[in-house]
Amino acid sequence: MGGVAWKKLFLEEIRELAKQIAITKLSPRAMEIDQHRSFPWENIRTLGEAGFHGIGISGNSGGIGFGRVCFSSVVKELAQACASTALVYVSHSIVAKALELSGSEGVKKKWLPEKTRDRSLPATRSNHGS
Repeated sequence: MGGVAWKKLFLEEIRELAKQIAITKLSPRAMEIDQHRSFPWENIRTLGEAGFHGIGISGNSGGIGFGRVCFSSVVKELAQACASTALVYVSHSIVAKALELSGSEGVKKKWLPEKTRDRSLPATRSNHGS
């Protein structure tokens, strides 16, 4: 089996993991998040614990480096379960990618590890309203 076929197989496994997390963890919380217009803290934490925060960031920058196709497959599964969580996840990922591509070395060292590890949360703080 060639490299492309292996990559496709691995992509399918990641997509399936995202689907299972979306169905079992995110979907049950979606209605409450939307009804209360609340931030999906627990869902974002769940994604981090599963290793999804660094999916689009290169390995050299502390991420996993799976690329855009994998990232979009994950986002599709998340959005089907909880659109609010998917939007926050995408926003988080955009910030991480911008840091990777445009941040100074000091900024990258300070923030990229936080954006790619399981304890990472979006670039906001619950007590700051941003």
